[in-house]
Amino acid sequence: MVFYASYENSGISYSINIGNGFNMHVAAVTNKGKRKFNCDGYVLSDRFFAVCDGIADSALAVRTTLDFLALAYSSMNDKLELGNKLLKYLVSFGCDQQQLSKIFDFMNDLGSHVHSSSDIRDVALKAHEAILCLDQKVGTTLVSGYFGNRDFSFYHQGDSSLIYFDDSGSVCELTKQDTITADLDLAVLRGDVSRSRNSYGNGCLSACIGNSGPNFKRKVTSFRLVPGNYLFYTNGIYFDCNYTADVIKKSYRDGSAWLDRMNHGLFRLTENVLRGGGEDNMTAVLVRIEKS
Repeated sequence: MVFYASYENSGISYSINIGNGFNMHVAAVTNKGKRKFNCDGYVLSDRFFAVCDGIADSALAVRTTLDFLALAYSSMNDKLELGNKLLKYLVSFGCDQQQLSKIFDFMNDLGSHVHSSSDIRDVALKAHEAILCLDQKVGTTLVSGYFGNRDFSFYHQGDSSLIYFDDSGSVCELTKQDTITADLDLAVLRGDVSRSRNSYGNGCLSACIGNSGPNFKRKVTSFRLVPGNYLFYTNGIYFDCNYTADVIKKSYRDGSAWLDRMNHGLFRLTENVLRGGGEDNMTAVLVRIEKS
């Protein structure tokens, strides 16, 4: 199951049973905001989602996303490394939708061998290098998520944030207190990033990784699968985070009410934020996890 789009003001959604008694619903939307142009692209598959914005070339958006998926497996064994090289080889020549589908079928099959989210740290460090190689003058925001058998991890680069709200309507945003900021690369390489409990009560691992500039922080967050709604959004450089959170509380007080209209809800959120003074482009991904 593969979805890919690269055009302005786009939106897409899908639902899937991710196993272990959980269903997942994902919706994504991108909007160029008040920019004159913006090329957006994203890929959604069985265990992964990735959303890019601010990339001047859609082919680079695809390549970045595929690189992320390939890197998730590249260090596991020789066979997976071969798959990684094959994927990059195909992408270097450009792929159409059918070819992309075959590649993702292959990658998802390999994904059945992944049993935890511990590899996400290595993925982020490698993806850091891949993104820097894009040599883009415009800012790029990348949000990628991986659903393991017990854990859910996401990798986000750029000015992005996560808000979790449960079925009761309780909303909490990850703050600086939830993010490890000291000796980041060394801590991740050593694997000694401590676990803590966030304001919403779930065991969580959060770390910023790498930094090529003030607007290019890279973060990895992992936590156990917990039913509820997870909203990943890019709060562009002019966005007021407090205002954004307030809009989310009003628009998504009951996440279950939006299951059949997730795209509509995300478009509305984007419009509200832009009306509130947002000047930059925006990407939003809404993930709902529920027991099957």
